[in-house]
Amino acid sequence: MRTYAYALCVLVLLLFAGGCREKATPQADLYSTVPKSSVVLIESQSILESLHDLAETAVFQQIDSLPLVLAYSFDLKEAGSLYSRDSLVDFFEDRQVLISLALSGAKKYDLLYATIASPEWEGLLLRKLQQHYVLESYTYSEQRIHHIKARESFYFCSMQGIWLASSNKNLVEEAVRQVLSGFSLRKEASFEKLHRTANKKEQANVYVNLQEATPWLRTHFPEARISFLNSLGSWAELDLELFNKDVLLSGISLLPSPDQWFLNTFKGSTPKPIGFKHILPAAFSSFVSYHFNSAEAWHRKYIALQEAKGNASRLLDFRATLKQEYALEADEHLLFWIDDEVGVFQSPGGNKGNAAFGFLKSRDTEQATLALEKLSDPNFIEGYRGVVIKRLAVNNPHYHYFGSLFSGFGKPYYFEFGGYILYTSNLAALKGVINDFLAGNTAANQEGFDNFNQSLGGKAHVHAQIANPAFLQSIRHTLPQKEQKNFAAQIPQLAAFSYGAVQFTVEEGAAYTNLYLRHDQAEKEKVSRQWSVVLEAPAINAPQFVLNHNNRKYEILIQDSNYKLYLVDRRGKILWTKPLDGPILGNATQIDIFKNRKLQLVFNTAERIYVLDRLGRHVENFPLPLKETATAPMAVFDYDKTRSYRLLVPCGQQLLNYGVDGKKVKGWQFAGSKSAIRHIPQHFSVGKKDLITVYDEEGNLYFLYRNGKERYNRQNLKRLGETFYLKPGKTLEDAQLLNINKDGKLVVVNVKAEAEQIWMDKEKPAEHFTYFDGRYIY
Repeated sequence: MRTYAYALCVLVLLLFAGGCREKATPQADLYSTVPKSSVVLIESQSILESLHDLAETAVFQQIDSLPLVLAYSFDLKEAGSLYSRDSLVDFFEDRQVLISLALSGAKKYDLLYATIASPEWEGLLLRKLQQHYVLESYTYSEQRIHHIKARESFYFCSMQGIWLASSNKNLVEEAVRQVLSGFSLRKEASFEKLHRTANKKEQANVYVNLQEATPWLRTHFPEARISFLNSLGSWAELDLELFNKDVLLSGISLLPSPDQWFLNTFKGSTPKPIGFKHILPAAFSSFVSYHFNSAEAWHRKYIALQEAKGNASRLLDFRATLKQEYALEADEHLLFWIDDEVGVFQSPGGNKGNAAFGFLKSRDTEQATLALEKLSDPNFIEGYRGVVIKRLAVNNPHYHYFGSLFSGFGKPYYFEFGGYILYTSNLAALKGVINDFLAGNTAANQEGFDNFNQSLGGKAHVHAQIANPAFLQSIRHTLPQKEQKNFAAQIPQLAAFSYGAVQFTVEEGAAYTNLYLRHDQAEKEKVSRQWSVVLEAPAINAPQFVLNHNNRKYEILIQDSNYKLYLVDRRGKILWTKPLDGPILGNATQIDIFKNRKLQLVFNTAERIYVLDRLGRHVENFPLPLKETATAPMAVFDYDKTRSYRLLVPCGQQLLNYGVDGKKVKGWQFAGSKSAIRHIPQHFSVGKKDLITVYDEEGNLYFLYRNGKERYNRQNLKRLGETFYLKPGKTLEDAQLLNINKDGKLVVVNVKAEAEQIWMDKEKPAEHFTYFDGRYIY
């Protein structure tokens, strides 16, 4: 990519080297220079105006600080300091420019520039270049090729009224050979027909060789699934329109042979709008959808296409297998119930950040589910939030009906929702999507999604769309490993382009093609599912964040109904599991038992105190059996912040006090409460004085010294909330404890257990309460 940038820089330098007011001669055919291996051609009738318009767009302004652009922006400024803009304008007024991206070596692509030659300008150019660079020349096929030896080599040549330039010697020499051979891309009837459709009044016309696009993209995205491009046509012509925020390319893709191209299967169908947006998660990464009048009619055309290519036996073998193994007709169970829309979407939460989902619109939901039931695994059925999930027993079932778009699903899990059958090979991601549906987190409820698609035009036969930043995150994994880090750093910047889409609407011999990129000045933040994990049983508590002392990142602790404890890292990987004897009471606390800045997890069940290390192993002396059943979560106190921890466990009317050696603390004098303790004890400190609070189920509140001896107690404070808040005073005696009762009254208690109950708002009793920094929040 750096070579492309430098080649463009040098070209611009050459452009600034003008000084001639000669008009371009129209006789030369620039298309005679185009290498047969070209991937993309860009033609402009007014290159300066196009570059100016590009610089004004949000697209350029968003990428102008990327390393690649900065690399040649410096060269542009350097070139501009050498030559006047007037010279540039004079030379390029009404002068056609053609830029080709073509294969120049083994898996290597470079740019070739061609424009109408000017002997006077070329003479001035040579003189200017000799002042700044080492300039060499050599003869190839009786043509003089000049070579600039600068930071990177650059070659240029003038012949038969055409000026050629490239950073790659091979491309210039190939162009010379082609010009001399008399070949021109425009002599091919189909391409010339396409060329005549271009709107020369637009900023530029872009031609894409769809047969060469796949190998080129493979050099940059080796893991991407892009082979489908070969089936979309021969060449596509797209007129470039630049707006302040957006980029639109519109034109046609050639389908010259009816029995060769995939898009011809849609000919005769009515283009349709996106119908599945109510089942598409708002945080989708990408989707591709097919729209037709009838799935059966479309499939007949698809099979005819496969027969023409010699690939029809695949479906025949699949049908025969189902007939033999299940005594079923495949079409009846996999095709006849499908209506007019099918497709695949990617949603965050699977391998490398994304999971693939297939969706098929059903004519009749009951008919669809009954048909699939016959091909389902009888040993798997699961309910999740009222949705029945089943699993197909056949591999990639719709790959045989709709092509490679539906490959890679294996034996998928599936369910019905909103008139569609959805399936995926990732059960955890499937449950995440169900959560999205039930919460209303779908594209249909996203204002930006509808606005974008209305701007693009609502109806098409094939509609493909991406959404950032999820899409950028997904393609990062298709890059070579050494490039992934740089790309990841650019994602926040590139994510300003919220949506991108391409549509194909098929008519006789061609497909009308629209490609649209939307830029949002102030992108709304989206909630995006990053990953999901399936537990062995339903969760029984809320996830709790705990700190990894090695990398200072947070991880997730959660327990299932089988009492198994899981630690999950920030990427969704289960680090370890630990069977426990019962549910954890309250939350786990992190402590540093060995005072070495390595953290352990401490918590209690009704029967034991547990201390686990970073790897989920029991710390010495734990788990510690309790002689009585715990009735509330354990409190962990570190009175003097010296990491000399005390573990206080409510067990009925007793409050047991242990050290981290697993032994009872000597000198503990709590005499017991009048009824069972149901709340976690709390510790407060004002000055150098301590206060421990204990609250039992009959409404008795006990104030204790550090040794457990009772300071005061207050009776008949019934129905208090779980948490006390300290309102400090100058001394402990001046301090107050705040709580609310179930009636919504504020309860104020001093350390002598004198209490007052106050209405904060009698008309609207408080349901929740907190206090901090002198503020009462309810």
